[in-house]
Amino acid sequence: MREDLTFHGPAFDHLVHVVPDLDAAVAAYREAGLPASRAAAPAAPGLGFSNGSWRTDGTRYVELLRLDDESAYTASTYAGQARHFAPDLRAAAAEGGAAVGVGVIVPDTAEAVARMRALGTRVEHVVPTFPRGEGTISYDIGWPVDGPAWRPFVLTYPGTRQERAALLEARKPERAPFAIEALRVETPDPEGDALWTARALGLPGPVREGGEWRVALPEGELRLFRGPRARVASVLLTPGPDGTPVPEGSVLGLDYRAA
Repeated sequence: MREDLTFHGPAFDHLVHVVPDLDAAVAAYREAGLPASRAAAPAAPGLGFSNGSWRTDGTRYVELLRLDDESAYTASTYAGQARHFAPDLRAAAAEGGAAVGVGVIVPDTAEAVARMRALGTRVEHVVPTFPRGEGTISYDIGWPVDGPAWRPFVLTYPGTRQERAALLEARKPERAPFAIEALRVETPDPEGDALWTARALGLPGPVREGGEWRVALPEGELRLFRGPRARVASVLLTPGPDGTPVPEGSVLGLDYRAA
């Protein structure tokens, strides 16, 4: 599924893959055929985490994230989110890596937060802010405190998706030729999580197909199945335009498969 930069959401933006060692994770991804790289520099000093990513078309990506200093993280510009997310990051790293955190881009985070709160969900509305030139730049995050434990959340960036894509392309990032089709999510309550996610994002009701509950999230369908853990278990990829086959296998607790 190729990204439509004229569509402003809700749509899949990125997946957070928590890793215990960032450099080792980048190496493991590259060995698996997915061009991960470490971020050139943190957005600001003292955030308490380090990260990297691998990118597909447009603006979508899988973030590799390592928690370096929990105290710094929970005191950073991400504090409202961090104090709830830090235990998940700690647990995922302790088990050798896991994907917890599905970022969904929306046109208006405040509107999405209001919709979630109307469902009875506690939500933190966080505005991380960073120095940029002589001023600052910020974006919005809506973090459901007691939503599904695989951590779907919403965010709104400044500017349009086309503008973000142009800024990104100017940096000439290395990209994978594959496109993200869907995420397979393991959860003890697939029906309940699917219903909450569809309602929270203002999407059509989920559809059951076989043993999965499917939420039609544009540019990254969610396919929920029953299991003891709460995590994104698999990323389903489509081949590149030139027919490049999809690399299949597991990288630090996250499976990659052909769609």
